[in-house]
Amino acid sequence: MLSGCAVEGQIQIVVGRGESRVVTLKLVNDGTVSWPQHTSLQLAAGPSCGPHVVEVPVVEVGSCVDVELEVCGGEGRCEMWYVLVDPSSVQAFGSPVRVMVEEEVKAECLVVDCETVKSARQGEYVKCSWVVCNSGRVAWPEDARITLFYQSVEGCAPEGVEIPSEVLPGQTVEVEVWVKAAEDFVGSFTGLYSLTSPSDGTFGEVLKCEFEVEDFPYMKAEEQEAEEQDAGEQEELKAEEHSEEEGVEVIACSVVCEG
Repeated sequence: MLSGCAVEGQIQIVVGRGESRVVTLKLVNDGTVSWPQHTSLQLAAGPSCGPHVVEVPVVEVGSCVDVELEVCGGEGRCEMWYVLVDPSSVQAFGSPVRVMVEEEVKAECLVVDCETVKSARQGEYVKCSWVVCNSGRVAWPEDARITLFYQSVEGCAPEGVEIPSEVLPGQTVEVEVWVKAAEDFVGSFTGLYSLTSPSDGTFGEVLKCEFEVEDFPYMKAEEQEAEEQDAGEQEELKAEEHSEEEGVEVIACSVVCEG
């Protein structure tokens, strides 16, 4: 007699919406004859979250076989029933296999508003602020924070910013970071942040901070003055070293010219 069943009775799998996962069914031949060639496992009832037909190899009496099913999320909580089918009679045999699919509900984030300046001078601090909303069906993880994952010029933007420990669905949060325009750079700056959680990973929309860095002439004047001062100190040091070699004491003095 042809017969078969799942070793675990029923299988339960959790899949995120729009994602897919592979579940392995361990089937055993508990009948008195081998399963014939071209035996198949077919979907008999339930939504089409998994394959309709999967071919099963020949299995001897008392032996087991692993059958993989790729299950897709998006139907919410559902259940599928599979049966083994004899290829000659096209009749089901053995015990039906129940596959339970639970939807994995993840945290979500929507950027409602963003505010920043269009341009900034070299060395100037710029505030970038966002209003973000929990657009999902579950509260954000308690360990979630805003984390920097890209900046076009290194060392300008802070690595991250803390947010409230619990943000419920529908609630909004205003967050801000202060970015320093690079002192040695002119051009477009881009900083990208995301909501991350050690327990749940990255989720939601990307938070962008973009502005133009303009030349700051006063910065160049200060740099030139510092360079001239350094050059003067170097010349004075050389003069002292030269005088020491000749045995002459050098007395540093300054002259103030009036009028």
